Amino acid sequence: MNWLTQMAGANTSFKAPFIFNGTLYGDIACNKYGPNDPALGGVNMQANIVCRATLNNGQQYTILAADSPNPATANPINSLQTTTYTVKKDSTNPELLPLELYLNPNLTLQVTDFDRWYNVPVTLVARCSDKPGISDGDECACASQTSSDAALWSPGVPHTQFGPDIMYYARTISTSTNNITAQVKDTAGNLSNISPQISLNIDTQPPIVAITETGS
Repeated sequence: MNWLTQMAGANTSFKAPFIFNGTLYGDIACNKYGPNDPALGGVNMQANIVCRATLNNGQQYTILAADSPNPATANPINSLQTTTYTVKKDSTNPELLPLELYLNPNLTLQVTDFDRWYNVPVTLVARCSDKPGISDGDECACASQTSSDAALWSPGVPHTQFGPDIMYYARTISTSTNNITAQVKDTAGNLSNISPQISLNIDTQPPIVAITETGS
């Protein structure tokens, strides 16, 4: 399809020849709209040109174009678009699943008692779930870092089946630590809830040997 070339006309309404594969099919009616005009439903370029024509069978079709500074000039319309798309930023918050606790870094020995004392470093795991929604695209998923205390948590590890829509982050606790919380985010910057505070007790005190005399 060749470019549409504008003909002289008013600033907001004009005629343009419709050329397809080198064949002129006559003039079609065009209108110019300003940026962010709600009538276009999402086509918000610097110069929004909408042209409409009727096929031989009576069906009307619409051609959307742009990049024309003034419809009153004979400058060509330098781009064509036949479908409108409305782009919306994801506004759905990801979900922070309950924190998990493991006795080993490869996450095979899970424990559920957060109140007991442990004699080895433990691994705390936060999981993010960003369920696909109406506004979600392929690139909208859990972020690669947690939202809070990112330096203390590992980079996110995507789920082997569902990819980054489910991501986990690990944190090694080597000494007793109080008031631990976690919060995750998605790639659009939406934040999850903050987890309830937990405290983990790690026994790092070596045993003390006391020598006593029996008097014998």
